[in-house]
Amino acid sequence: MPTTYFHSDDRVVMTLDAGGTSFRFCAMRGNRAATETIVFSSHGDDLNLSLANIIGGFARIRAICPSPPAAISFAFPGPADYPNGIIRDQKNLPGYRGGCPDHLAVTRFCFMA
Repeated sequence: MPTTYFHSDDRVVMTLDAGGTSFRFCAMRGNRAATETIVFSSHGDDLNLSLANIIGGFARIRAICPSPPAAISFAFPGPADYPNGIIRDQKNLPGYRGGCPDHLAVTRFCFMA
């Protein structure tokens, strides 16, 4: 798909850029930021706190989106099995080692009516 398509796409996508020390959230529309960026601690060594911050960050972004989001985008550091959507054990996010037992909870929350 040509990149010019994204410049005219008015759908909103909520995004997460996940790192070992912080999670950065925003919403994009038409290849541009549609909201401010909100930063939360990753709490990379504590899975429960980390997931709570993912939910909290997306909740804050959703509240300021100019329209309901059409999609959600996660960017986690590698290593990953991208075709199968699996993030491998992260050195900088040790709380995620071995997987996340309820990984769909975040997505369910973000798109609740």
